[in-house]
Amino acid sequence: TRLGVRPEHIRVVPNAIDVGAIRRQAAAGPVAPLPARAGGPTLLLPAVALRPNKGPEIAVAALAALPGAALWITGEADDPAGARHRAALEGLAERLGVADRVHLVGRRADVYAVMAAVDAVVVPSLVGEGFGLVAAEAMAVGTPVVVSNRGALPEVVEHGVSGLVVEAGDPAALAGALTRLAAEPGLTDRLVAGGRRRVEGSFDYGRWQREVADVLAGAASRWTVAGRVWGWRSAVSR
Repeated sequence: TRLGVRPEHIRVVPNAIDVGAIRRQAAAGPVAPLPARAGGPTLLLPAVALRPNKGPEIAVAALAALPGAALWITGEADDPAGARHRAALEGLAERLGVADRVHLVGRRADVYAVMAAVDAVVVPSLVGEGFGLVAAEAMAVGTPVVVSNRGALPEVVEHGVSGLVVEAGDPAALAGALTRLAAEPGLTDRLVAGGRRRVEGSFDYGRWQREVADVLAGAASRWTVAGRVWGWRSAVSR
């Protein structure tokens, strides 16, 4: 609307993921070794590249309040920015006494299988995510997800229905949500079921294709009508 477009002319079509392909890849299992599972829950922070805006420090700090839990973090760390951030994360983990429970597993081509292998996916982003892709992917796989309240993440994940939403930048809030997952009977099963319904109903490519086709068909119809009116007016003016 700041650009002068009237609200009635705006239609929002949510982004989409290939739910079927994600589930097939998850079912195939990991193609590369993963760290050994410990006695407590295993958490995953999935990222393409190791960057501070994804909130890995928040997840590491939360781990200090989760005895026995382990954290896996994916993401490319061989580039200069990633290498610097890796050193910072390792230093933080050492200071908090959780270094043996933090595992930087690098960039994974089998990330959906990794999502399926953990107890929860965490998305503690510190920036306004435009969509929250990994949250939707985790829901498609059937793994409970805890996200921050930045950007579109609270729109993708319905708090208490398809996942849990916490205050961004708050390790205590993240640890509290993960503790709740483990302690509240039936919560994980309810969130997993709600997440599956959410992605199938709102974020599957089939829905996206139908909505985009509807928008394009409506636009084509309006342009056709406008063209006919303009042509009639032009003929009259001559």
